[in-house]
Amino acid sequence: VHILFSRTEGTSTEESYLSLCLLEEPLIVTGACCFADGSCATMEQADCEAAGGQYMGDDAPCDPNPCTCCNLRGDMDNSEVRDVSDLTYYVDYMFGGGPAPVCEEEGDVDNNTVLDVSDLTYLVDWLFGGGPDPVPCP
Repeated sequence: VHILFSRTEGTSTEESYLSLCLLEEPLIVTGACCFADGSCATMEQADCEAAGGQYMGDDAPCDPNPCTCCNLRGDMDNSEVRDVSDLTYYVDYMFGGGPAPVCEEEGDVDNNTVLDVSDLTYLVDWLFGGGPDPVPCP
């Protein structure tokens, strides 16, 4: 489509053209789609919802992952470091009626999808026994 613009000043006329390109197909808008397992995929909102996901908004990125609170497994108190205070927090949660980890996924130290005594054992072994590092977050 071409549009002609004219402007006249005194005895002079200036003409210019504006060209527009019309798309026959609609623009596809995508965004981050979060799934229950903490994974993220970029897709259209309708496809996300049809797949059982939660659409995070148009143009929302998957990097960094908006679908999980997990930054550092074993960081029970969300202090951004893993230390004895995390162990104390977890013991209080499991046996003393203390609050749940701020981010339950960070409390799942061995990444078996369950918060249980195996996470506590894993954390003790890592802190004091030279055991393997807690499983990284997604």
